[in-house]
Amino acid sequence: MTDIEGVLSGPVGRICPLVQLVYDVSDGDRNVTLGITFFFLFLGFFVGGPGCMAASSRVIWSFSREGGLPHYFARIHKRQEVPVNALVLAWFCISALSLIYIGNETAYYGISSGVTVVMIFSYALPIFLRLIYGYSQTNLPPGPFTLGSWGIPINILAACWRTYLIIFLCFPTIMPVTKENMNYSVVIFGACLSIPGLAWLAYGKNVYRGVLAEDDRPIRGLGLDTSTSNEQQKIVVDHSSGHEKQT
Repeated sequence: MTDIEGVLSGPVGRICPLVQLVYDVSDGDRNVTLGITFFFLFLGFFVGGPGCMAASSRVIWSFSREGGLPHYFARIHKRQEVPVNALVLAWFCISALSLIYIGNETAYYGISSGVTVVMIFSYALPIFLRLIYGYSQTNLPPGPFTLGSWGIPINILAACWRTYLIIFLCFPTIMPVTKENMNYSVVIFGACLSIPGLAWLAYGKNVYRGVLAEDDRPIRGLGLDTSTSNEQQKIVVDHSSGHEKQT
């Protein structure tokens, strides 16, 4: 695509550049445009959407279970056997972010681009922690796959690459920079660091327990494996309340 201005200045270019691109490629054929656009919507609603909802709700559920969020979001529905409260919170946040486009499309596109930087940082953070602390500060056992002696060099390369991406993706895309074409990734990135930091100082440091080393939650069903050994304590969760206890 070479004519970016032509795409953005089309009938629907400002609303959805992808639809305008399909419309231009099909030589203005509305049937083709509607057919391809519907296919994209189908993928979003029935393929990508459920996966994103499941992943985000499980993160909320896990974080709540560890004390990072109120225990209300760690509860498991007795009949559905899913974290319904976490799902509703994920749905509400996603819907609220989508509504931003109605009021300010520049803010919406800024958030859309900024979350890419945040996602890359989320991948880089455990790599940096691995390089700095190794396994000395965790009681989690290593997984079944290991890189062996190649682990440190590969982690260093990954850390350097992600540092470069974080800096590069915050650069402006057009000069001179105005409030309409500014790259707001750095603002979103700063907000995503400052808000959790303030939440940690105000709330998290007093209640957060960290990642649980032992966990007896079953994959299916509501039954709990309460077996214990003399050498090791297991953490068992009351699914109806979201609270944990040691046995």
